[in-house]
Order: sequence, then C-alpha cells, then structure tokens
Amino acid sequence: MEAVRALLAASRLGVLVVVVAALAAPSVIASEYRDGKRAYEAGDYDKAVAFLAAQLRERPKHDDAAELLLVVLPVAYERHRSAAEDAEASQDWDRAVTEYKAIAKLTSDMRSLPPVPKKRSKPPQFVEWPILDVSAQLRAANETAAETHYEKGVSLMGAGKGPEAAREFVAAQHFIPKYRDSQTLGAEALYRSAMELREQKKMKEAALNFRAVQAFVHEYKDSAQMYAECRAAAIVRVAVMPFENKSGKEYFGAVGELLSDKVLAKALNSDPEFIEFVNRDQLAALMAEKGQQEFGVIDASTVAAVSKFASVQAFVFGKILTIQEDFPGEQVTAEKENRIKFYDYNTKQEHVLVALFRQHTLKGSVEVTAGLSVVDGEKGKLLKAENVTERRSDEARWITWRGDERAVPQWAIDSQTPGGQRPLEGPEAMVQDAVEALSERLARALVAHFG
Repeated sequence: MEAVRALLAASRLGVLVVVVAALAAPSVIASEYRDGKRAYEAGDYDKAVAFLAAQLRERPKHDDAAELLLVVLPVAYERHRSAAEDAEASQDWDRAVTEYKAIAKLTSDMRSLPPVPKKRSKPPQFVEWPILDVSAQLRAANETAAETHYEKGVSLMGAGKGPEAAREFVAAQHFIPKYRDSQTLGAEALYRSAMELREQKKMKEAALNFRAVQAFVHEYKDSAQMYAECRAAAIVRVAVMPFENKSGKEYFGAVGELLSDKVLAKALNSDPEFIEFVNRDQLAALMAEKGQQEFGVIDASTVAAVSKFASVQAFVFGKILTIQEDFPGEQVTAEKENRIKFYDYNTKQEHVLVALFRQHTLKGSVEVTAGLSVVDGEKGKLLKAENVTERRSDEARWITWRGDERAVPQWAIDSQTPGGQRPLEGPEAMVQDAVEALSERLARALVAHFG
C-alpha cells in the first residue's frame, strides 16, 4: 500500500513538473513581446525590433508581435536614415557609417525571419516586411570616412605629429582594411616621432613609439633595433632591500624578508617593460663587479654611494609595522529552551517536545600592517611612502543541545557555519595569507610608480 501511495505521489509530481515546464516556455516567449512593447514605448526602436523579431522566430503566428513590428520598423528605419543624412550634411562620416550600419542590421534581422502569416488571411498570406537597402550608401560612407581620416593623417604627419597621424591612419583602416598605404604611412609617422624623441633623450617615449611602429609594419626599417636600444637606456634599476619585522612578534619568523621576497617576485612576474628589479644579493654582485666587496648597512644616508657603484636609480625599503592578533576564545550563550507541539498520527495524541540548546562561537583574526618607502638612489630623497593593512579572520559557530532534537529551532541550526565545531585556522597561517595579499598590493604599487 505504501509503495502504491509513493508511486502515485511521484506520478503527480511528474505531471506537475511537465505542466510547469509547458507553462514556463510560453511565458518566456511572451516576455519577448512584452519587452519589445516596453522598448517601443520608451522610444528605443532598435531594441524593440530585436525583441519582436526574436518573438517571431520562436512563434511566427504571434499576431500582436507582427502588428507591432510593422509599426516600429519604419520608425526605426526613418530615425537612422534621417540621422545618416544629417551626419553627411555635417561631414561627420564616422556617424554616417554608424547610422547606415544600424539600418543594415535592421534589414538583416528582417531577412532572417521565418514566414510570418498575416492575421486571418484566407488563403494564407505572409507578411512582407519593408526592406531599406542602404548598401550603396554604406559603401560610399565607408570610403569617404576612410579617405577623410587618411587625409587628416597625412596632414598631421606633415606637421610632425606622429602619434596623432598614426591614430588617423588606424581609423582609416577601421572603415576599409589596408586602406591605400595607411599602414606604411602610420609606421613612418611613428618612426619619425620616435627618432625625434630619441634625439631629445626621451628614451622611454621613444621606445614606446618604436614598439608601436612594429604594430603597423613588422620589422619596419630598424625599429626593432631602435626599440631595444631605447628601452635599455630607459630602464630604471630598482633595488628591493630585505624588509624588517618591527612588529615585535619574532615568533612569526622572518615575515619581513618573506614579504620583500614576495613583493620582488610578484613585481618581476608582472614583466615590467622599463624596470629592472634586483635584490640584495644581486646588488652585492653588481658592487663586486666594480671592486666593492662590502657595502655595510644600506639606508637613506648611504644609498647615494651604493647607487654610484651599482647604477641603481632607486631603493625600496619596507617594514612589517604591526601584527595584531585577536583570539578571544570560545563564547557560549546561556541555555535556551524551545517547545513545539507534535501530533502523532499513529497514536492520535499530541505531545510537547522540548529542547535545550546553546550557541557556541569560536573566532580569531590577525591584522598585519606593512610600510614601504622608495628612495631616490642619487640624492637619497624619499619618492614614495605607503602603508597597507590586510586582515584575515576565521570563525566557527555550532550548537549543542539536550532533550528532543526535533524541537531545536531551525534558525539555530542555520546559524552554524559549515563543519560546525572545528579548530580555527592558526595565526601563523593567517599571517602568511595576509603577507601574500600585502605583497600583491605593494608589488602593484611599485610597478605603477615606476611604470
């Protein structure tokens, strides 16, 4: 008997699922029509056309969608046609192309529709959608826009404005790929600009321009060689010194040096184009090359001497300033009582179930603050100072009870954290996580400063 009841229940559920699924599909389709109508009322005719077309692809016999589309489509066409003509009159060829492309998109949507029957037509007839063919106008606008940008690029190039000229040549190719000799002219404009910057000893800017040349024409003239030469001259050598742990919490180990190692590694992983990072050991090797075996303590007062021998333009110093721990121990609420009524259908009797429960909380956190300073290698001047803080925490919540488990309130059960009663992550692990996050932030700050 129980098996029969279960089967009937399952079958009813199955019917319900099928019915719900069947009802849900039309509602999704109908929403396309509703969205199209809302877009039309809001004056967003392109979006209205898109929604209504999607409706008719799903359900070609949706009369309301077809009727509304016949109203919206001509309005959308006219709005873009009028805007395109205004743009042409003001010689804004970029905007003219945009408007003609919008018309072409509307036309494409209409041509992709399945046959849509007219309402109550006998014999059956199909809706003929208005088509506005602007392919000739779009082609002409593209050509004019490309030529306009090309001529502007030539003019800017003649005025010695290489990067601006290059942007115009790129714009020309946006409308017609490889338009005339725009690629070669773009490369030449940037090359001339790069050579001028090189003469002015603006090596970083020159390198960036030589690199951009190669995006136009690969291996254009000697741009690759010039890029390498200017980049090498523009590189800033930065020495990252071991960070100190000034928190007074030596039992966490050499977290200062750990942080500086991670900062250096992450900065290097970002592959900065114009920065060369070195650590203390590499700095010692550079000094040794110049016959300086010992250089003692390096700080703001000694960086100038070290910089002279190791060709270091900047030094990075850092400290773990504070490590704050907060592990207050387990907290337990007073015992609470909960009663519920329970009706036993087998015995036809009502019972009162009672549960007594307590909520337990175990939480802990650490907060690590680090400071970083960047010092100019030549003059010992402070270039940048920044303090950052990261906090890590863990919490476990669970309940204990006595009495009838069924009377434990659901809100108390839901208040427990996954895993319930468990040991917290230790402060050492939290400090390690905080140091990892600090290193990410400090490395980004360093690269951004010198980048």
